[in-house]
Parts: sequence; C-alpha cells; structure tokens
Amino acid sequence: MFCGSAGNQMSVHSIVCSIYPEGLVTTLYPKDLRTMQKALEVPMSKLYTPAAGLAPEYETVELLSAQMPHLTLEQLFKKLDTEARLDGRYFLCNQEHLLETARVLGKVKGLSLQDQFTLVNAPIDAFDPRQRTAFLEFAMAYASGQPVLFNEALMPPAPPEDEWQMQEAESLHKIISVWLWLSYRFEEGSFPGRERVQALTRQLCQWLNIGLSNIQTAAVNEAAAAVADLQGQQAQLGDQASSSSNSNRGNAVDSSSSSASS
Repeated sequence: MFCGSAGNQMSVHSIVCSIYPEGLVTTLYPKDLRTMQKALEVPMSKLYTPAAGLAPEYETVELLSAQMPHLTLEQLFKKLDTEARLDGRYFLCNQEHLLETARVLGKVKGLSLQDQFTLVNAPIDAFDPRQRTAFLEFAMAYASGQPVLFNEALMPPAPPEDEWQMQEAESLHKIISVWLWLSYRFEEGSFPGRERVQALTRQLCQWLNIGLSNIQTAAVNEAAAAVADLQGQQAQLGDQASSSSNSNRGNAVDSSSSSASS
C-alpha cells in the first residue's frame, strides 16, 4: 500500500504505462486478493477520517535547522516528531520510511538541506536493498556534480518467467520511477536521457504484463499437473483395491472347492 505523494505518483505512472482503457488492479499473491477486494468494497461515504495526516514541510525543517544547525536531516525529522503539537484535527504521518531514507542519505556529503529534503521525499522503499543501493548511487552522483545516469544493464534480458523474476522486475520498475521522479525535480542536465529512460519504462511495463501472463500460465499448468497426478494416484489405488478384491474372491473359491472334495 502506498501513502501520500508516492501513492499518487505510482498510480499516475501505472495509468501512463497501462495498455488497458480501464483501470484494473490485482495482487501478486492470490492470498492477498480477498483483502484488496474487501478494501474496494467499502463505499466512499464510509471513507471518513476525523483527522488529517501531516508530513513535514521544507519551510518547517529549514526553520528548525537554522536553530539547530548541528542536527542531521534524520535528527531534524525526529525532533519534529517529538516536539510537534497538533490539535485533534491533525496528526503526524508515520515517518518510518522517511527516517530510513534520511538515514541512508546521511552517508552522502555535499548536499544542501533543500536537496536532501527533495531526495528523501522520492517514492522509494529504503528497506528494499536494491532500491536503496540505486537511490544512494543517484544521490552520490548528484552530490559530486556528475550526471545521474540510469544503468541500462539493470534491464532484464527477457520478460519474467517466475515469481522471483517478477519481484526483481517490479523492484527495477520502482528504481526507474524514482529516477524519473528526480529528473523532474532537479536541473534537466543533472538527469540526462529522460526520453530513453521513459522508453525503457514502457518496455518494462510490457514485460511485466507478459510476466503476469507467464506466471498465470505456469500456475494453471502446475495445478493441472497436480490434479492429473492425484487422479493417477487414485486410479492406482482403485486398481490395487480391485486386484485385492479379485484375489480374495479367488481364494474363497479355492477354499470352497477344497471343502467340497473333502
């Protein structure tokens, strides 16, 4: 589940990439499908929240930083979280991912406070090792004044064939989305090749659709094989039972014949 601007950005990006005229949504794992369906069944009239969530704004962080210049961005966020006083109409949003991204960004030197604030608000899962590594490379390249290039070698050679490859492709899609998100928020020359990266995104979206079809086909084939195997086992048990029954009847006839001869 996405929250805040990241959710909106991912939703818009999904619509742009989609080849379907209507918005459709699913889950990667069948066990999660019912949970999503229940959420969608809730009518809009019941989606009422008595309070609104707030996230730190740059002006607030900047003001606090001026008063406490020795604090890192992560420490500034924590300070705001503990010191903020809000009435009942508002609450501070969960900052777990924001704090983790700020912690990762603390390894990069040479960034202004505003640059750091922009970077930590990028739609990235800092707990995903692959995304975290790519994000750190983007930030370090920008801080050093180098062009932030997307590494095309990360692109898979073909559409996903199984769930593991699907997860890798989805993670890569998020990395590309972060690169594009940043390219619109920093100087154009800092993130060159946007059109090429957008083309790679469209290709990856197509491959994700093919991957879903591949996984679905594999699941159907696996289920069919399991059913065929079960039917084979049942037939084998039936043959064994029939053979045993015929053997018992044969023994009974032999015993009866022996008694009659006696």
